[in-house]
Amino acid sequence: EHLHRFIEVNQAWKVLSNKETNSKRGFDLQLRAGELNQSWPVDARVSLDDMTYGDDNEVYAYGCCCGGEFSIGREAGDENAIVRCDTCSLSIRKSLGCSLKSVLF
Repeated sequence: EHLHRFIEVNQAWKVLSNKETNSKRGFDLQLRAGELNQSWPVDARVSLDDMTYGDDNEVYAYGCCCGGEFSIGREAGDENAIVRCDTCSLSIRKSLGCSLKSVLF
């Protein structure tokens, strides 16, 4: 396991330190794709009915207990979408069903 981690870190260092190629951009894109596909633990399930919709930016928003906010665009129609707080590590699963208030912690 330590060897595998070393190889990953070494590969990242080689990519990031190479200023002559566009490797860093490719690495960043690959990292972002991995983050988007990562499964996160869900702290609550929140209905769209419980979220506030902003007409000006077409975003549904839901306040987090840390003071941050969960935001999701109107076009994100996947019922199982997991949305992360913009401030802390909590996440919610968007639900299209009936309105059930969810309390985090």
